[in-house]
Parts: sequence; structure tokens; C-alpha cells
Amino acid sequence: MFTADQVRALLTLVRIWSTEKFVLIGATAMRWHMGERSRETHDIDLILGVTLDRYPAGLETEPGWSRHSKREHTWLAPGDVYVDVIPGGADDGAPNVLTWPESGFQMNLAGLRLALDQAVAIEVVPGLTIRVAPLEVSQELRHRPALA
Repeated sequence: MFTADQVRALLTLVRIWSTEKFVLIGATAMRWHMGERSRETHDIDLILGVTLDRYPAGLETEPGWSRHSKREHTWLAPGDVYVDVIPGGADDGAPNVLTWPESGFQMNLAGLRLALDQAVAIEVVPGLTIRVAPLEVSQELRHRPALA
């Protein structure tokens, strides 16, 4: 399911955030639940349980990790692994809306709290357990439009 480079990226995330701080969502989570029946995805989508003022919560100091120049939520990890990170604890005054400070891009956060609350533990490889949103929540989040 995950490439060796993606597993290394997930190990980094667990080390800096712990498994309680983030949850796989979207196409990544759907692929975990549905296997080959789900569409293929090449990035890792996740929600991070921090507010925007605490984002990226240490990721910016990780060797080899860099932020995408145009998408504030996208990171490039060693091995050319794209990781989309959405701070799910964000509250900029508008319910269920995250406004990125540099671009002004708005994202709909409806349902992300549910993903954090109902996530289930999965073993990616021996010794690496992370949390993933339930299939129903992942499908709902996948079809929810960004506000742009």
C-alpha cells in the first residue's frame, strides 16, 4: 500500500507529532480501506490536530522536508513524497473554514473533526501504527469542495 519512502515519511510524522496528533484522510485513507478498488493516489493526505498558529508544528525543521512554493498545505518529504497537511484545529473566526495566511485560499473543514474523533489504528508495517479516518468519513471528505 505505501512505498518505502512514504513509510519513512510516516515514521518522521509519528516521531515529531505522535500518532494522536494526525489522521490519514481523503484518497489515502480510502485506498487503505478499499485497496485496489479505490483510485490510486501518490500523495499522503492528513489532518493535523493543531491550530493554524501552531502549524506546521515542527515539520519545518525536519531535514529534507520542504514546503511547496504555491500550496501552503503541501510538503515534499525525502524521496519525492508529497504530504498534504491540513491543521484541523484551525479556527480563524469562520466556522469550518480555514483561510491560509499567505495565499488567502480557503478550505472547508467540515467533517475533519469527525475524522480526528473517529479514526482507527492501522498497522502500516511492523512497528508503525497510525490512525486513519473511517471509510465513510474519508468518502465524504473526498467529495467535499474546497471554498477557494
